[in-house]
Amino acid sequence: TGLIPSLIESVSRAIMTFIIILSLMWWAGFIALAPLLPAGFIVLWNIRSFKKFSDFFFDLQQKLYVKTIGIFKGLRIVRLLGKTDHERNEVRELQNQVLDFNLKSNFRMVWINPLIETVAKSGGILLFIVGSVILVSDIFPNSPQITLGFLIMLMSYVWQLAYPVMQLGGMSNSFGAAISSA
Repeated sequence: TGLIPSLIESVSRAIMTFIIILSLMWWAGFIALAPLLPAGFIVLWNIRSFKKFSDFFFDLQQKLYVKTIGIFKGLRIVRLLGKTDHERNEVRELQNQVLDFNLKSNFRMVWINPLIETVAKSGGILLFIVGSVILVSDIFPNSPQITLGFLIMLMSYVWQLAYPVMQLGGMSNSFGAAISSA
């Protein structure tokens, strides 16, 4: 229920922060955008691939459910035919598949958000490198000279611009779940 307002807030915050960065120093805005595009692609990839993972997991759970119900309904026949070990092994195999897939999907969720955060925050590092070079030399003659305090202020805005992208990365699992259940 809170996804849409959070999405609107994140996008609005990103747009306003980007406008502030552009008004302070135009080239810093383009440096800030550079890592946000790959981070956005990672978020979109996560949402799209979540559907595939969710469908596969649902199929595994469904097979396990059908197998378990089938065993309970035909328990007398299974015992009569002496197939209890065979049926038990099939259920265990399905349970192991569900568990393995659950572990893989949890592992994926553990590394995807830090990856998005790292890529999104790399704009601050890139801005620090370019700004430091500009600070100590005169590479861009038409650009106004910057001070260390101004560079730190620009970096804080760039990191504020990265925050909505990281927030979207955190919501991408929820978006994926919503898409897969539709």
